[in-house]
Amino acid sequence: MPITTAMATKNGTVGWETLARHDGGRRLMDPEKEHTVAAKLRTGGTARGHLFLDLYSEKAGWSILVLDHRLRPVTQAFGERKGDVWAEVENELKKRGLIAS
Repeated sequence: MPITTAMATKNGTVGWETLARHDGGRRLMDPEKEHTVAAKLRTGGTARGHLFLDLYSEKAGWSILVLDHRLRPVTQAFGERKGDVWAEVENELKKRGLIAS
C-alpha cells in the first residue's frame, strides 16, 4: 500500500504519494500504473558505481537518467520508445569513454 502524505504551503495543500513495489518486483509504481521507476547500479566496467534510473510515464514516455558514484548527473535522454532512449544514453556514455564502443 502506498504511503500518502499532505503538506500545507502558502498555495494550499500539496499531496505526496510514495511509489510502491509492483507485484513484488524491483520496479516502483503508483496504484494507477501511470508512473514507473526502476534503478540499476552498474557493478563492473568503467561505469562501475553509476546509477541508472529508468522513469516511465504513460503521458510523457521514457526518461533515463545516469548518475555517477557521487550522484552527479552524467547524461539523460527522453523519448517515447525505451529502446531509442537507451541508444541515446549508450551513445553519450561511449563518447565519454564510460562504456566500450
